[in-house]
Amino acid sequence: MINTIHFQEVNGPQVDAEVITRIRDTVTDFYTGFVAEPGGGASIAELMSLCISRTKQTEIHITKRPADFLNVIGDGETWGSPNASFGINLPASLGGLSMPAEVSIVLSFKADYAGLPERGPNKTRPRATRRNRLFLGPWTSFAFQNDVNTGKSVVKAQPTIVGAAERLMAAGAGALDIVQWATYSQKLHDAFRVVGGWVDNAPDTQRRRGEDATARSNFGLV
Repeated sequence: MINTIHFQEVNGPQVDAEVITRIRDTVTDFYTGFVAEPGGGASIAELMSLCISRTKQTEIHITKRPADFLNVIGDGETWGSPNASFGINLPASLGGLSMPAEVSIVLSFKADYAGLPERGPNKTRPRATRRNRLFLGPWTSFAFQNDVNTGKSVVKAQPTIVGAAERLMAAGAGALDIVQWATYSQKLHDAFRVVGGWVDNAPDTQRRRGEDATARSNFGLV
Protein backbone atom coordinates (compact mmCIF):
# COMPACT_ATOMS: atom_id res chain seq x y z
CA MET A 1 0.00 0.00 0.00
CA ILE A 2 1.44 3.37 -1.05
CA ASN A 3 0.21 6.84 -0.13
CA THR A 4 1.78 10.01 -1.53
CA ILE A 5 1.70 13.12 0.66
CA HIS A 6 3.01 16.41 -0.73
CA PHE A 7 4.72 19.20 1.21
CA GLN A 8 6.12 22.57 0.22
CA GLU A 9 8.85 24.67 1.81
CA VAL A 10 7.81 27.90 3.51
CA ASN A 11 9.57 30.89 5.05
CA GLY A 12 12.34 30.95 2.47
CA PRO A 13 14.77 28.31 1.19
CA GLN A 14 15.49 25.68 3.84
CA VAL A 15 18.27 23.25 4.60
CA ASP A 16 17.42 19.93 2.94
CA ALA A 17 18.35 17.85 5.99
CA GLU A 18 16.05 19.87 8.24
CA VAL A 19 13.19 19.66 5.75
CA ILE A 20 13.58 15.89 5.46
CA THR A 21 13.61 15.46 9.24
CA ARG A 22 10.51 17.61 9.62
CA ILE A 23 8.60 15.68 6.95
CA ARG A 24 9.64 12.35 8.49
CA ASP A 25 8.42 13.38 11.94
CA THR A 26 5.19 14.88 10.61
CA VAL A 27 4.24 11.83 8.53
CA THR A 28 5.17 9.48 11.38
CA ASP A 29 2.85 11.40 13.71
CA PHE A 30 0.07 11.29 11.10
CA TYR A 31 0.02 7.49 11.22
CA THR A 32 1.06 6.79 14.82
CA GLY A 33 -0.11 9.81 16.83
CA PHE A 34 -2.89 9.20 19.35
CA VAL A 35 -6.19 11.01 18.92
CA ALA A 36 -8.29 11.66 22.01
CA GLU A 37 -11.99 11.25 21.33
CA PRO A 38 -15.17 10.48 23.30
CA GLY A 39 -15.29 6.85 24.32
CA GLY A 40 -11.60 6.32 23.73
CA GLY A 41 -9.27 6.89 20.81
CA ALA A 42 -6.59 5.33 18.66
CA SER A 43 -4.00 6.12 16.05
CA ILE A 44 -4.51 5.33 12.39
CA ALA A 45 -1.85 2.62 12.64
CA GLU A 46 -3.63 0.88 15.52
CA LEU A 47 -6.75 0.50 13.38
CA MET A 48 -4.91 -0.81 10.33
CA SER A 49 -5.08 -4.40 9.14
CA LEU A 50 -3.33 -7.28 10.89
CA CYS A 51 -1.71 -8.10 7.53
CA ILE A 52 0.57 -5.07 7.93
CA SER A 53 3.73 -6.17 9.69
CA ARG A 54 4.53 -4.47 12.99
CA THR A 55 8.01 -6.01 13.09
CA LYS A 56 9.17 -4.99 9.63
CA GLN A 57 9.45 -1.24 9.46
CA THR A 58 7.05 0.77 7.34
CA GLU A 59 9.09 2.91 4.97
CA ILE A 60 8.89 6.63 4.27
CA HIS A 61 10.54 7.76 1.02
CA ILE A 62 11.07 11.50 0.54
CA THR A 63 11.69 12.82 -2.97
CA LYS A 64 12.39 16.47 -3.68
CA ARG A 65 11.17 17.90 -6.97
CA PRO A 66 14.19 18.81 -9.12
CA ALA A 67 14.94 22.53 -9.47
CA ASP A 68 14.73 22.19 -13.25
CA PHE A 69 11.44 20.25 -13.03
CA LEU A 70 9.58 22.18 -15.72
CA ASN A 71 12.44 21.99 -18.20
CA VAL A 72 13.46 18.36 -17.69
CA ILE A 73 10.41 16.53 -16.39
CA GLY A 74 7.61 18.20 -18.34
CA ASP A 75 4.34 16.31 -18.03
CA GLY A 76 5.95 13.01 -17.10
CA GLU A 77 5.77 13.65 -13.35
CA THR A 78 8.84 11.47 -12.78
CA TRP A 79 10.69 13.03 -9.89
CA GLY A 80 13.52 10.54 -9.69
CA SER A 81 14.92 8.47 -6.83
CA PRO A 82 14.19 9.34 -3.18
CA ASN A 83 16.41 11.91 -1.50
CA ALA A 84 15.96 10.07 1.79
CA SER A 85 14.29 6.93 3.13
CA PHE A 86 13.30 6.09 6.69
CA GLY A 87 11.60 3.28 8.53
CA ILE A 88 9.01 3.72 11.26
CA ASN A 89 7.73 1.14 13.71
CA LEU A 90 3.95 0.91 13.82
CA PRO A 91 2.15 0.24 17.11
CA ALA A 92 0.33 -3.04 17.53
CA SER A 93 -3.12 -3.39 16.03
CA LEU A 94 -6.05 -3.12 18.42
CA GLY A 95 -7.40 -6.33 16.92
CA GLY A 96 -10.63 -7.13 15.18
CA LEU A 97 -11.00 -8.80 11.80
CA SER A 98 -8.81 -7.74 8.90
CA MET A 99 -10.97 -6.18 6.22
CA PRO A 100 -10.35 -6.93 2.51
CA ALA A 101 -7.24 -5.06 1.38
CA GLU A 102 -9.17 -2.99 -1.17
CA VAL A 103 -11.49 -1.45 1.44
CA SER A 104 -10.38 2.14 2.02
CA ILE A 105 -11.38 5.21 3.96
CA VAL A 106 -10.92 8.37 1.93
CA LEU A 107 -9.33 11.50 3.36
CA SER A 108 -10.25 14.39 1.05
CA PHE A 109 -8.41 17.70 1.36
CA LYS A 110 -8.30 21.05 -0.39
CA ALA A 111 -6.40 24.28 -0.74
CA ASP A 112 -8.07 27.67 -0.72
CA TYR A 113 -10.05 27.97 -3.95
CA ALA A 114 -12.06 31.06 -3.12
CA GLY A 115 -12.91 32.88 -6.33
CA LEU A 116 -12.41 29.81 -8.51
CA PRO A 117 -15.52 28.32 -10.13
CA GLU A 118 -16.22 24.61 -9.87
CA ARG A 119 -16.79 24.48 -13.63
CA GLY A 120 -14.94 26.69 -16.07
CA PRO A 121 -14.80 27.18 -19.83
CA ASN A 122 -14.06 24.28 -22.17
CA LYS A 123 -15.24 21.73 -19.58
CA THR A 124 -12.41 22.60 -17.18
CA ARG A 125 -12.67 22.12 -13.41
CA PRO A 126 -10.57 24.93 -11.85
CA ARG A 127 -11.23 23.90 -8.24
CA ALA A 128 -10.14 20.34 -8.94
CA THR A 129 -6.54 21.56 -9.31
CA ARG A 130 -6.57 22.47 -5.63
CA ARG A 131 -7.98 19.34 -4.02
CA ASN A 132 -6.87 15.76 -3.64
CA ARG A 133 -7.50 12.53 -1.73
CA LEU A 134 -5.70 9.82 0.20
CA PHE A 135 -7.15 6.30 0.11
CA LEU A 136 -6.16 5.07 3.57
CA GLY A 137 -6.04 1.40 4.56
CA PRO A 138 -6.12 -1.53 4.79
CA TRP A 139 -8.15 -1.63 8.00
CA THR A 140 -9.49 -3.90 10.69
CA SER A 141 -13.17 -4.11 11.51
CA PHE A 142 -12.55 -1.76 14.46
CA ALA A 143 -12.45 1.12 11.94
CA PHE A 144 -16.12 0.51 11.07
CA GLN A 145 -19.46 0.11 12.77
CA ASN A 146 -23.05 -0.73 11.86
CA ASP A 147 -25.43 2.16 11.33
CA VAL A 148 -28.24 1.58 13.82
CA ASN A 149 -30.81 3.01 11.40
CA THR A 150 -29.86 1.30 8.16
CA GLY A 151 -27.81 -1.71 9.30
CA LYS A 152 -25.11 -0.73 6.81
CA SER A 153 -21.40 -0.67 7.61
CA VAL A 154 -20.13 2.88 8.05
CA VAL A 155 -16.81 4.43 9.01
CA LYS A 156 -16.16 4.68 12.74
CA ALA A 157 -12.62 6.03 12.39
CA GLN A 158 -13.67 9.50 11.20
CA PRO A 159 -12.47 11.28 14.39
CA THR A 160 -9.15 9.43 14.27
CA ILE A 161 -8.45 10.38 10.64
CA VAL A 162 -9.71 13.95 10.99
CA GLY A 163 -7.53 14.42 14.07
CA ALA A 164 -4.48 13.12 12.21
CA ALA A 165 -5.23 15.44 9.27
CA GLU A 166 -5.58 18.41 11.63
CA ARG A 167 -2.15 17.66 13.11
CA LEU A 168 -0.68 17.31 9.62
CA MET A 169 -2.14 20.68 8.66
CA ALA A 170 -1.10 22.38 11.92
CA ALA A 171 2.50 21.19 11.56
CA GLY A 172 3.12 23.90 8.95
CA ALA A 173 1.00 26.69 10.38
CA GLY A 174 3.58 28.26 12.70
CA ALA A 175 5.58 31.37 11.87
CA LEU A 176 8.84 29.41 12.12
CA ASP A 177 7.72 26.23 10.38
CA ILE A 178 9.74 25.19 7.34
CA VAL A 179 7.32 22.88 5.48
CA GLN A 180 3.57 22.66 5.16
CA TRP A 181 1.13 20.05 3.87
CA ALA A 182 0.13 20.82 0.31
CA THR A 183 -2.05 19.57 -2.49
CA TYR A 184 -0.09 19.19 -5.71
CA SER A 185 -1.55 19.88 -9.15
CA GLN A 186 -0.05 17.90 -12.01
CA LYS A 187 -1.85 20.19 -14.44
CA LEU A 188 -0.39 23.40 -13.00
CA HIS A 189 2.90 21.87 -11.80
CA ASP A 190 2.41 23.73 -8.54
CA ALA A 191 1.54 23.08 -4.90
CA PHE A 192 -0.96 24.85 -2.66
CA ARG A 193 -1.26 24.79 1.12
CA VAL A 194 -4.00 22.57 2.51
CA VAL A 195 -6.59 24.58 4.46
CA GLY A 196 -9.19 21.90 5.22
CA GLY A 197 -10.87 18.70 4.20
CA TRP A 198 -13.30 15.98 5.17
CA VAL A 199 -13.81 12.26 5.76
CA ASP A 200 -17.11 10.71 4.69
CA ASN A 201 -18.69 7.88 6.65
CA ALA A 202 -19.02 5.68 3.54
CA PRO A 203 -16.14 3.24 2.87
CA ASP A 204 -14.51 3.27 -0.56
CA THR A 205 -12.47 0.75 -2.50
CA GLN A 206 -9.18 0.57 -4.39
CA ARG A 207 -9.53 -2.53 -6.56
CA ARG A 208 -5.84 -2.54 -7.46
CA ARG A 209 -5.07 -3.30 -3.80
CA GLY A 210 -7.17 -6.45 -3.87
CA GLU A 211 -5.54 -9.77 -3.01
CA ASP A 212 -5.28 -12.73 -5.38
CA ALA A 213 -7.28 -15.80 -4.41
CA THR A 214 -5.33 -18.57 -2.66
CA ALA A 215 -8.03 -21.26 -2.81
CA ARG A 216 -11.09 -22.13 -4.88
CA SER A 217 -14.24 -24.15 -4.13
CA ASN A 218 -15.91 -25.72 -7.14
CA PHE A 219 -19.37 -27.10 -7.81
CA GLY A 220 -20.78 -28.94 -10.79
CA LEU A 221 -18.82 -29.03 -14.03
CA VAL A 222 -15.78 -26.75 -14.14
